[in-house]
Amino acid sequence: MEINVRDALTECQKIILKHPNIVLSEADFERLLCNCISRQIKEEYDKIPSTDDFSVHTQISHYIQENGKYKLEERVDILILDESKLEDCKEHKKDKYYGTSIALELKYLHIGDSVTIVKEDFEKWNHIKDDSSLYIVVLLEAKSEKKYNVKKEKVEKIEKEYDNVKKHGQNQLLCSIMMKKK
Repeated sequence: MEINVRDALTECQKIILKHPNIVLSEADFERLLCNCISRQIKEEYDKIPSTDDFSVHTQISHYIQENGKYKLEERVDILILDESKLEDCKEHKKDKYYGTSIALELKYLHIGDSVTIVKEDFEKWNHIKDDSSLYIVVLLEAKSEKKYNVKKEKVEKIEKEYDNVKKHGQNQLLCSIMMKKK
């Protein structure tokens, strides 16, 4: 089964535009997006019975690759993983996961926040495992479409610095930028 994260992101954006006060913090944003992803997974299960069992987790340490070895770890905001491989790829004492996954890093930038803090999430792309993907999801708070577009262009410029490092197959770097009207 393929998980369409883009559909979950679209649903999340619609909810935020309709109900802007649903997200007051990055934790709210994380919870809302997890719910949207979980609904997307459930819809896929209902359409096509599958032996795959995906799950959505937050704040899990994820092993990343360095020089062909899995030794560094990064805590990611949201991790989607294949439940059937969890026990084989989990370090039991600290709930760290080193299997194939889709990692999502979230940033909620309030009106006065600098866009440059997004760069630290893009840095994780340099270390992510060859069989995993990384989504950078940025929620930009803005008073107008014009101010949103200025910040969006800055995020896209940061994304382009990492865009040339794209790998193949399951290993992808993706960025989604959402708007929250103030």
